[in-house]
Amino acid sequence: MSQENPLSTVKRRNKLAWSKRSVITIMGIGCLSLVVCIGFAGVFLLFSGVLSGPHGNRNDYPTWSPDGAHIVFQSDRNGNNDIYMMDADGSHITQLTRDPFATLYYLRSADDREPVFSPNGSRIALTSGRNNVMMNYIDTDIYVMNIDGSNIKQLTGVGYEEGGPAWSPNGKQIAYSSKDIYTSDGSLIKNPTYDIYVINVDGSDPIQLTKDRTNDLEVSWSPDGAHIVFISDRNGPDFDIYLMDADGSNVVQLTTDSANEFGPAWSPDNRHIAFNSDHNGNVQLYIMDADGSDVVQLTSDKSNSAYPSWSPDGSRIAFESDRNSGNANIYVMNADGSNIIPLTGK
Repeated sequence: MSQENPLSTVKRRNKLAWSKRSVITIMGIGCLSLVVCIGFAGVFLLFSGVLSGPHGNRNDYPTWSPDGAHIVFQSDRNGNNDIYMMDADGSHITQLTRDPFATLYYLRSADDREPVFSPNGSRIALTSGRNNVMMNYIDTDIYVMNIDGSNIKQLTGVGYEEGGPAWSPNGKQIAYSSKDIYTSDGSLIKNPTYDIYVINVDGSDPIQLTKDRTNDLEVSWSPDGAHIVFISDRNGPDFDIYLMDADGSNVVQLTTDSANEFGPAWSPDNRHIAFNSDHNGNVQLYIMDADGSDVVQLTSDKSNSAYPSWSPDGSRIAFESDRNSGNANIYVMNADGSNIIPLTGK
């Protein structure tokens, strides 16, 4: 038998080794390509909003910027409530907040809502549940962020449900409503109620202004800084509008009928309060003097109109209404109720 050439044996072994390395290399490239593809797909899903759940059709809670150039509002148009900003004529809508995974792991987890500009227009306060633990009880907190949505900061802590932020006219504090969710031993509180607090804009020194067994919420600070209006059901099953000094003293009831009044908003001249009422069945917009007198109805139709926000010069009021499509959209009108113009849903 002929003996195999040692050089041939080495070449054959090298060839086999090269073949194995090639297979391993090809498999590695394939796995890396798969990871890259999955990564790109994940990024696409993240920023496309596909994971946010079905797109909604609500545009709510408009508030005007101090210079009158913009309006911020909340919308579920991309799946869950986020904050948007548009020009005062309804153009150039920009999304400011985003949590695409919200409905993937819990229905209300992000729920950014109730945006309000700071008095100098540089920041926006909002309510959000973005820091809730997955599948845990939902509570909401007060946040502030830059007007482009950056540098968002949580002001209030866990274990409470907070909402309805309102800046003090000097921009140093934020008033809001809050209710305890848990007892000291960690159990859920049965039938908790809201009270009104103020907190410094850096999150320090929260102070409780009201302490009642019923609900006090939906605050609005007077432009002169002296008073706060809010709604409460302290005198019956329906909500009415109340006035108090900014330190929580001298509470006075402003509305007294058997309907629900809510959404109070001070006029820039400190003389009037716009609000909502279901006095005539559907929710409509009204205006009254700051002492509760001279109530005038501004809207009157078969739809619902709510949550007024005054333009800085007091000439117009932005609000939400389901008047045209049955879906909530943002509208603007003159302060006397005339010339109603849609800004979203056109």
